[in-house]
Amino acid sequence: MKTVHKVSLIVVVLAIIGGGLWWWLGGSGGVPTRVFAADQTLEGNFVVTQGTKVVVQNGATLTVNGDLLVQGSLVCDGGPLNLRVKGAVTVERHVQCDRPAALSSGDVGNGIMVVAKTFNITKDAAVVSNGHVQMVTDATKLATTQEKIDALYDEAGKYRGEKYHFGPLTPREEIPESAKGLPTSFVAPASSTQDNELGFLGRLFVSSANAQEPAADIEGNPVANTNKVGGTWIVGDPSAKPPFNLTIPTPPKDITKIILNFDFGGDDVEIADFELTGPDGRPGKDDLNQSCDAKGGRGENAMRLNVNAATITVNNFDLHLGNGGQGGGAETTKDCDPATATGGQGGEAGNFKMVASEGFSITGAFTIFPGQGGEGGTATAHGKKGDDGCDGLKGGDATATGGKGGDNKKLLVVSGTVAGTSNIDIREMVGGQGGLGQALGGNGGDGIGSECNGGDGGKATATGGKGGDTNCSKFPCTGGKGGDAIARPGKGGNGGTGSATEAGGNGGQGGDANSTAGKGGTGKTANGEDGTVQDQTGGDGGNGGDGCGPGSGGAGGAGDPEGKKGEDGKNLCPSQQNVNTQIQPTNENTNTQTTPEPKITVPGPMSVEHRIGPTPCPTPIGTIKLEGENIPEGATLEVDPNDKAPAWLSYTLGKGTDSNVSFTCQLEQYVTQTLTHNLEVAVYDKDGKVIKTFTVPVTVNVKK
Repeated sequence: MKTVHKVSLIVVVLAIIGGGLWWWLGGSGGVPTRVFAADQTLEGNFVVTQGTKVVVQNGATLTVNGDLLVQGSLVCDGGPLNLRVKGAVTVERHVQCDRPAALSSGDVGNGIMVVAKTFNITKDAAVVSNGHVQMVTDATKLATTQEKIDALYDEAGKYRGEKYHFGPLTPREEIPESAKGLPTSFVAPASSTQDNELGFLGRLFVSSANAQEPAADIEGNPVANTNKVGGTWIVGDPSAKPPFNLTIPTPPKDITKIILNFDFGGDDVEIADFELTGPDGRPGKDDLNQSCDAKGGRGENAMRLNVNAATITVNNFDLHLGNGGQGGGAETTKDCDPATATGGQGGEAGNFKMVASEGFSITGAFTIFPGQGGEGGTATAHGKKGDDGCDGLKGGDATATGGKGGDNKKLLVVSGTVAGTSNIDIREMVGGQGGLGQALGGNGGDGIGSECNGGDGGKATATGGKGGDTNCSKFPCTGGKGGDAIARPGKGGNGGTGSATEAGGNGGQGGDANSTAGKGGTGKTANGEDGTVQDQTGGDGGNGGDGCGPGSGGAGGAGDPEGKKGEDGKNLCPSQQNVNTQIQPTNENTNTQTTPEPKITVPGPMSVEHRIGPTPCPTPIGTIKLEGENIPEGATLEVDPNDKAPAWLSYTLGKGTDSNVSFTCQLEQYVTQTLTHNLEVAVYDKDGKVIKTFTVPVTVNVKK
């Protein structure tokens, strides 16, 4: 007679609970606690009674030569929770194992590993872990090494074409030719139903059906274990709401892949009134300020679910697959010529595979939330400033390419006679957003001395990451948004100063700017939006040096708009000075009036509130204007071109009468936070002399 497993749990991430040696004592709130510090075998049945707690320490194995009933709390401390039960495991309250933030060498991150003859985890239970969870009927099916964890994780994402095969979500090109001829292979349909306004948290705890009486034949003899169970799983997801008002820590940083493995061998399993939410993939490794060729790592893939049994029955199952991890950020050091930065590609969304050897039926709703491809990593390249000298050296070129958004090109293929496929509902599949590319060319070096020219500004080439592509059949899919691009080339260096007998140097040419927004990913429902070119203004030319004759101002660099030409130097030749002297009026009253001193209005602090999602990007913060009294004709203001503004701040460079300041929405973390930066501003007269300098504090209050 076949054993029937009906599994549906509440799994969330909670705080680690400590332990000690064997004893019974008052725990938190006076809870009696018993501790197993080493491997232990218990004869007969073992009950963790209501209102008590059992702690298994140091990865010890607890073996029960009978049934295990948990009515209180069974937790781990200092290692995974290993249970070996010869009979049935029944959980009515709480089983928990949290792993620490940092794991020791060789620790693969297993959280709960249970081997039992049968499983009965009731609708009121909470099974808690921030690591891998494995529940099997055969101990040889446990993955205990990294090699086996990786193999199990990979297997959960590969289509094999077994007799009754549901999932995984598979790219069209990876579906084997042998599967395409199966009579019941199909792409599952989806409804247009949208989430309600309560969102995910409003659906966390769903009602469950009561347990039914065991089935019986005509003579009243039981034919199988028919436990009816229900509940909610949340595996390794720190954003989810836990039961019992307990704390949620972050999963261990060393776990790059999370697997939830159910292997019941030749027995049956029913998954009913069940909601599973998996964590997002971890971000790729950042490469920040380490070299002149920075490359972010690829984002990790999200959690995968693996189920194997003789028969599988699904009744009211909401499966929330996590998003792919964000690609790692890339930023060069600030002394590079050239500087190259490439953001990491976003990871894949979660996946699942359910394989039955004898039968598969879907008797109630089966809703799949596919998750999104991971966002591409940001890329920032800094070209160095050219050295001053005779002549000044060219500034360093900078090239930045945002990471590609993770693809989400998957179809759901079902093989074999699976009853109830009309109950399947696959929600929208979305590709990852491309990452920001930001290139900052270095300023040219200044010429030092007569006839010494300024160096050219470095070029800036920025490309936003491409949005992730999607591929679907009967359910909706949308390509990811392309990444934005910012190219800010270097300014040409100023020419060297001559004298009444020596010529001034020419100003260097401004660097060229080239920004290319990332293309939106492809999708059947809709292609993703292309990214935005936030800036590709050509670099300004350097000013010519004063002398006899004066140096010419450098040409502005190519861009949209082009950079401004630098100002020519002043003529210091004596003959010109004599001419100027001769034409001066001789009236003794001439020039007796003094020019009034300019009174320039200094702008106050600027701030804006940005709400993630509703507020459009980029968000204008304000404009710095040249205002006041007695401002001389031709006066201009300029934000310090050497100011290395953070990625979230954009402002207009170059001399003019005002400068627009904007919030770019480019953040390392999209959470509630306050961002500040001080802009250094100078006011020049028409001859390039500084009249006044001041600082404008800028604040952005980011809210979720």
